[in-house]
Amino acid sequence: MTSNATPCLTGSPATSNEITMTVNPNLPASVSIAASPATTICAGTNVTFTATPTNGGTTPSYQWKLNGSKCRNK
Repeated sequence: MTSNATPCLTGSPATSNEITMTVNPNLPASVSIAASPATTICAGTNVTFTATPTNGGTTPSYQWKLNGSKCRNK
C-alpha cells in the first residue's frame, strides 16, 4: 500500500505479510427427495419426505409445495 497523505509518508509503501487463499469453484446445488414409506402410498396415509442436499451450503432451506401451492400442516 502506498499512501499519498502527507502525515502518513513514513514507512510508505507498507508491505503486508503473505496470505494464502483457497478459491473453490462454483458447484451446482441440487436436492434429492425420498418418501417413507417408499412403496405405494394410499390416500389418507401419512408420508414423511426427506430432502438431502448436495452442495447446499451450511444451512439449506426448503419450500415444500403440493401441485404448485405451498403446503400447510394440518
